[in-house]
Formats: sequence, C-alpha cells, structure tokens
Amino acid sequence: MNCHYTSELIIKNWRHKTGKVCIYDFNSESFDFKPTDKVFSVLDLNSKEQDDFFQKQVEDGLGKIAARLKKGTFEKINSENEYNAVLKYFFNQVVRFGPLLDVAEHPLNQDSNFYDFLAQHEKTVYDTFIYNSPNYLFLNEAGFFHFPVIDLKCPSGYTLGKGFAITPEYAFLLFPKTYNPDEIVFSCNMIQHYSVGLDAKLTSHILIPEQIYLSFDRTELSDRIKQLRLDATKCVKAIIKMRELTTEMLEICGLSVKGKNDHSIAIEAK
Repeated sequence: MNCHYTSELIIKNWRHKTGKVCIYDFNSESFDFKPTDKVFSVLDLNSKEQDDFFQKQVEDGLGKIAARLKKGTFEKINSENEYNAVLKYFFNQVVRFGPLLDVAEHPLNQDSNFYDFLAQHEKTVYDTFIYNSPNYLFLNEAGFFHFPVIDLKCPSGYTLGKGFAITPEYAFLLFPKTYNPDEIVFSCNMIQHYSVGLDAKLTSHILIPEQIYLSFDRTELSDRIKQLRLDATKCVKAIIKMRELTTEMLEICGLSVKGKNDHSIAIEAK
C-alpha cells in the first residue's frame, strides 16, 4: 500500500493548475512535477488501520479548517476537535516520519485517549495561532518546521516554537507561553524561510507554490530557495550558540542549568 508520511490532504493544497505539485530537490537542485500520490510517500509505511486513525484524529479536523481558509470564510477554530487536530498533528507527524530516520519500530499509539491527553498538555505549554503569511509558504517533506521565539523566561532570551503550513498562505504556529507578545514580529518575519526546513537530510525535498514557481526562472528560484534555507539556518545556529554561551556563563557562576539539550534552558534550583 502506498503510504504518505506527510498528509496528502495538506500536499494537495500545493497543487498547480495542472493538478500536479512542483517538487524541488535540494540534492540535484532540480524541479519536477508529480501527482500527489507520488510525493512524500513510500510503500507499506503504515497499515490501513494506522492511516484511518490519523485521518480520524487529525485530517478530518484539518480538512474542515483548510476548506474554510481556501474559501475565505475562516474566522476561528470552530470546535475542540479542530483545535485538538492541530495539536495532535505534531505527535502523529513525528511518528509517521520516524521510520524514515532509521527508527527501529513504528511506535504509533492508536489510543485516542492517549492523544487527547497529549493535546491537553500542549495547551498548557503553547499558545496556538493561525498565521496569514504575506509571503507564500513552502511545504517541506517533514511536514513541520521550527522557528525562533523571543522567550521571557529563557536566560539566553530565545527558544524555538513549532509550526506547519496548511496552505501556501497559512500556517499554524505554536508559541511557548513564555514568548514575548511585543516581539512576535521577530518570529513571523521569516516564516517563509523556516517553512523550507533547516535539515538537509530530513527535508531534502520541498513543494513550491504555483505563484512562486511562475515568478522566477528555475535558476533564480533555485538560488532563492537555497538562500532562504541558508539564512534560516544561520539564525537558528546563532540562537543555539547564544544558548551555549549563556549556559557556560551560568555554570561559571556556579549555577545549575537544566534543559541544555532542549529548545529552552532554565536556571535549576538547588
């Protein structure tokens, strides 16, 4: 069975007028057009039961949201099920994508109560926004991305949020509740950059919105895409470096630091 590791429901939102999607390969620096069933998919990755579970838990809710976005009738998330679908997307996506990263097992838990519990926990950690991007967004094959956030509680001043593009115009962004609301433009200003994906191994392919594809010749577009990733990577590497320097300084001062390997660090009470 052909199985998508990134939701075909979302992939279809990047279709061009031909009905196919345009895929860019970072390794070969080339463009190609493919039908949606041939993109971000492999054989026998999931069982039918697993795909049905994903559709019920995630895609049904996201599909309703995406339909309203494309019609221009979206005002807000209409139900708890839609809200939970956004939050559950990340858990399911990491698990579905995991086997492609040489994970030994496919640990997809098909217990809806388990995912409901995780979604409720996420609500205590993140504020969720739907962002109407002024610049068209790409869809990377991991299906999600991280972006920098100015964090009021992190000693280094920065942490990472997470998001995913649901259409070329809209993305869901999850900000840690400790974000600085006065500096939200810092994060949103480069969402197009981060939608490309940072990791060359995990996101070696991206889908190109038709509006962008028609605006540049292929050489120029390839150069622009590579520059977007380079700039985004530089920003995240700078934030990681600041975290490392902050941790080093705090430890020199005799303070214990927790979260060294997480997106955010904090001074640990002794």
